[in-house]
Amino acid sequence: MRQKTILINRTNIMQKKVKKNADNFYKQVDNSLTKISKNPNAHPQAYKDVRKYVMKKFPFIIYYQIKQVVVRVIAIFHTSRNP
Repeated sequence: MRQKTILINRTNIMQKKVKKNADNFYKQVDNSLTKISKNPNAHPQAYKDVRKYVMKKFPFIIYYQIKQVVVRVIAIFHTSRNP
């Protein structure tokens, strides 16, 4: 019975950590998109008309295009993954 209680407590702790990390990730994505929208030409070209923004706190890159007055996000890519 004690082991079950410990397992439930650890599961609850892990769920809280995962939720906190997810919330932080979404906030970072939102902040990154705000920076991109304010000055889309400030970030380097990755390929032809595709630009990239490297996120600061997470290992992700946001690839986007500028189409007239619209910024089109192509991908939010994890840098340690192999496409």
